[in-house]
Amino acid sequence: MLGTRALPAYLISRFACGNSKWPTTKASGKTITLIRIVDLARLVRLVPLKRLGLDRLRELFDSCITPEEVSTWVDKMAAEQVPKAHYRSIMDAIWELQKERPDEAVEYSGLAVALQKGPKKLNISKADLYQTCLAISGLAPEMISARKNSVELSQRPDRVMALIGSVIREYPEEETTGFQL
Repeated sequence: MLGTRALPAYLISRFACGNSKWPTTKASGKTITLIRIVDLARLVRLVPLKRLGLDRLRELFDSCITPEEVSTWVDKMAAEQVPKAHYRSIMDAIWELQKERPDEAVEYSGLAVALQKGPKKLNISKADLYQTCLAISGLAPEMISARKNSVELSQRPDRVMALIGSVIREYPEEETTGFQL
């Protein structure tokens, strides 16, 4: 019988060498990643802040098995520099487009064109707009709805920015390194 301290090491060794009953090899396409709750909480906070999409999260589950590997991966994400996302310009463009057509959601293709023709002449792809709007909705979920093809604001951009600023001030300082509003 294994003691409670020996059990995690035993499980990790079973997962790592593929001898368990559960398929954990890359050949099967299924893996098991052991993650501590503190690292999961950090990861949940980092997803909108660092604009981590599903592709980046898949990297975590493909490359990490042990809690130590996960902790190192989360630390790497926390330290990563993120290019400035033009949150305010994007939300201003959404707000203006919503005023023009109040009964319709703003589609990302229309938003991309509006940003290109706007005062800052931003050239942002639809995919990047979608990821950025998802990040904004993660920081201010009550104020912006980001769906696969469209986005809507329920509050003025200045109010959304104020909420995002207050949310970010609540984050631990080490998690906000490299983030620019």
